[in-house]
Amino acid sequence: MKKQTIALALAAIMASGSAMAWQGGNDGNHCGSRGYHKGMSDHHGKAMMEREYTADEIRTLMEARLLQRGNDNVEVGKVTATDEGYTVTIVTKNKKDLVRELELGKNGIPLKKLKMWEERQARKQADGKPLAASYLYQMIPPTVAEKLQS
Repeated sequence: MKKQTIALALAAIMASGSAMAWQGGNDGNHCGSRGYHKGMSDHHGKAMMEREYTADEIRTLMEARLLQRGNDNVEVGKVTATDEGYTVTIVTKNKKDLVRELELGKNGIPLKKLKMWEERQARKQADGKPLAASYLYQMIPPTVAEKLQS
């Protein structure tokens, strides 16, 4: 019985120690194991959102993304400028059949994600609070939220 208790205590200590090591070391400014999205709110994220690429640069970015995915059967087709950014087609190498059509912002981010980010920023500005706080206040009953705000 005593050996079993010691073994359980030792296992608990080892588990909590590894959990703390996994969490630690992230100051929110780097892409740590848990803080990846925190970096989007600082000046690096803002600079990335305000960046604008040319059509040739968008082609290069998309070719790099396809290279990362490792599919040798597809390539970047036409890159067409639009009012909001670019439309990029992904085609097969052999027959040039359309595989996918992407709508990207001028900064290379998919237009759907870019619009979601812009909506979030507008909500943050309207609330005057960080987004996480405004979202949490929506989940709390109104009477409790009023007490918390005062």
